[in-house]
Amino acid sequence: MRRSIFVVLLLSVLIAISGCSGVFSETYVSKKPHESDTTAASTKQQYAASYPEIYTALTVLVGKIETDGVIVLSNINEQVGRSYLEAACKNLTSMDPMGAYAVADIRFDLGTNAGRLAAAVHIDYSKNITELSSVKTVRTVNQAEEIIGQALERAAESVAVRVEQYEQINFDDLVRRYADLNPASVMEIPQVSVSVYPNNGVSRLVELSFTYENSAKELMKMKSKVESVFTAAELYVKDSASSQNKLQLLYAFLMERFDYELRSSSTPTYALLHEGVGDSRAFACVFAAMCKQAELECRAISGTKDGKAWYWNRVVINNRVYYIDLIDAEKTGKLQLRTSSEMGGYHWDKNL
Repeated sequence: MRRSIFVVLLLSVLIAISGCSGVFSETYVSKKPHESDTTAASTKQQYAASYPEIYTALTVLVGKIETDGVIVLSNINEQVGRSYLEAACKNLTSMDPMGAYAVADIRFDLGTNAGRLAAAVHIDYSKNITELSSVKTVRTVNQAEEIIGQALERAAESVAVRVEQYEQINFDDLVRRYADLNPASVMEIPQVSVSVYPNNGVSRLVELSFTYENSAKELMKMKSKVESVFTAAELYVKDSASSQNKLQLLYAFLMERFDYELRSSSTPTYALLHEGVGDSRAFACVFAAMCKQAELECRAISGTKDGKAWYWNRVVINNRVYYIDLIDAEKTGKLQLRTSSEMGGYHWDKNL
């Protein structure tokens, strides 16, 4: 019924413009039935004199999340116009990133506009207006990391990014790397499901779906409590003049909070700072973030220790590089600064 009303209204508009009636023939190109939940339709008019221009006009409509539009065809007869439109509608859902990602159904009706052939186009979307409006566009996959990270920080269920120069990347590694670098803001590393639209092409849209063990509300509560601890750590070393003193104070601040239980948790930062539970990754990533906050040059290193996956810290003090294994420090009760030659049994990529 809604589609019929649209055609009748468009006929009225075109008749008023052209002064004559137009007979519309109907063609459907559809992926699957769908009831659109975008905002009310608005009619936009574009002009096209070739297949590429028709295809571009359709991508403009989808890019603006329009449900309805008019394409006036110049120097194209009805048979050729219909053929071009059918191919463009089909290709839109298989070649264009937004079309492949969001278009559920696209169809057109042919008629006349001021004596010229015109197509009334109607588009139904598989995503709602909020989802479509939230899609960001970046040039490279590396630039998408910040957008993905922001989604992780708010424990979002999904995030979609259009990448103009797409390349294959391990998004599980990207998510884990971002969480390692931002332990104060990412409370849980979710399971990641990746969908890429379309299957081929230079420009593609990537949708990541996240599955968490904890609810977003619970994770946000944890994040608030974790941020309070990081603020306390910053104040704890505020008046320290030397890097050496800051390092010693941060070590004491972290290691004297609990008699730690050494095991992993799905919420590593919160578990470490509020429950006294942590593994080498949690210790190294949290300590690196606290050092960075205190303007110390420190980062977490991942590798192996005696053949087992392990994390520790690399810190620069007075232009000299040292390594710290906080798990060993937890056992001995003493901060040990080791040189590279003293890291027997540890293996890592020293170029990183």
